[in-house]
Amino acid sequence: MRSLYSFQSIFSEFRESMRLSLPLIASQLVYALNGFIATAMIAHLGRDALAASALVWGVFITLILFFIGILNAVSVLVSQSYGAQDSHGVRLTTQQGLVLSFFFAVPMMLAMWVAPFILYWTGQNAALIKLAVPYFHSLGWCMLPLNLLIVMEQFLVGISRTRLVLIMSLFEVPLEIAFFYIFLFGKFGLPKFGLAGIGYGMTIAISLLIVLFGCYLHFSKGCRQYDIFSKFWKINTKYLWELIRVGSPLGGMYCIEVALFATMAFMMGCFGENMLAAHNIAYQCFIFTLTVIFGISSGTTVRIGHEVGRNNKEKLKLAAYVNMGIGFCFMLLIAIVYFIFPKVIIGLDINVHLQKYQVLVHYATVFLVIAGILQLTDCFRLISIGALRGLKDTKVPMYISLVVFWFIAFPAAYCLAFPLHLSGVGIWLGLLIGLAIGAAILLARFNRLVKSVDLAAIMIQ
Repeated sequence: MRSLYSFQSIFSEFRESMRLSLPLIASQLVYALNGFIATAMIAHLGRDALAASALVWGVFITLILFFIGILNAVSVLVSQSYGAQDSHGVRLTTQQGLVLSFFFAVPMMLAMWVAPFILYWTGQNAALIKLAVPYFHSLGWCMLPLNLLIVMEQFLVGISRTRLVLIMSLFEVPLEIAFFYIFLFGKFGLPKFGLAGIGYGMTIAISLLIVLFGCYLHFSKGCRQYDIFSKFWKINTKYLWELIRVGSPLGGMYCIEVALFATMAFMMGCFGENMLAAHNIAYQCFIFTLTVIFGISSGTTVRIGHEVGRNNKEKLKLAAYVNMGIGFCFMLLIAIVYFIFPKVIIGLDINVHLQKYQVLVHYATVFLVIAGILQLTDCFRLISIGALRGLKDTKVPMYISLVVFWFIAFPAAYCLAFPLHLSGVGIWLGLLIGLAIGAAILLARFNRLVKSVDLAAIMIQ
């Protein structure tokens, strides 16, 4: 009998995990690239449009993250049912996700209509608010299509069809870029919508994609057995509430994390333009490269979910540890690039040879070094969260995130930055301390939980 931790077993798990994760990583990078291209287009509208876009996008993400977190629970339940070879469970989970998509679209649209008041309350520039209001309103129209797309993607992730998720992103992004161009600048006889064109472009592109891939999911050989669109409007309270129970803490966790990163930017602003600009460069790189870990974390959730469905605790542990190893190796390579070629990275945004940028380059270099170390620890935190998510353990990780981000990282960042006069470096070091502690706690929780958990009890009976 082959040992579970033999080279063959580890390699087999490595191959399966990479098969799942690589398309998800590529998909995340494609979406991130879309954001860069959209920002470059908006820049042609002027500095005010660029500033208004940054304000709108920050508020937009914060307001919808909670609902997206709940919809992300679809892949958790689908993967467990798929592992148990329960097609009925896969179908019911996805259908209830579609039901929630419609329910959530209403409050999400309302949030976009009232969001401009946040800009008034925070005393933003009147010219920026004038640009932001139609942008918020246009984004409201894409809420339902966006929700439906997320559920379809989560369904595909749960049944291990991650290559289709990548194909969806490869269709979606060119469509969005084309419609952004048309509506932003008023091409082909259409009026020039300015920033609002982003929302209208997203709505049309995602709607077209839903129709296209909805037909594929309904008729394709690999997916039609689940019949996810057949009477999907019927409510199954057991699956519906399970999605909300598992997903609500995920949404809460996302909001907790995003709020701290937004607070970091405000704290950086206290130390001048050079410090804030250097922070933005390092943070942009940090978030972009973390998409790799987000892909691996999502793949880990699915692998854990499959083994929960198969009631295989030992294979479940192996999947988690192999994925952590994969994540660490990826982040180590990226960290080495940060350490050795910081000026090349910074040079993508500014001319590092100009004298007026030398202070900025110095701070950005320091921040990139800290970001590289931070990514090495944060990969264990995020993949541990992914593993726990596969066990439907989401509430306790949310509480851990609250403590780690707001009762450890934030106070540490504040104390190091202000009383100890380390300025922006102290803010990044405080984040490093908090997330490293969070990684240790979450990894310990996974190791403890996996010893005592009853896998059969996790499944919906």
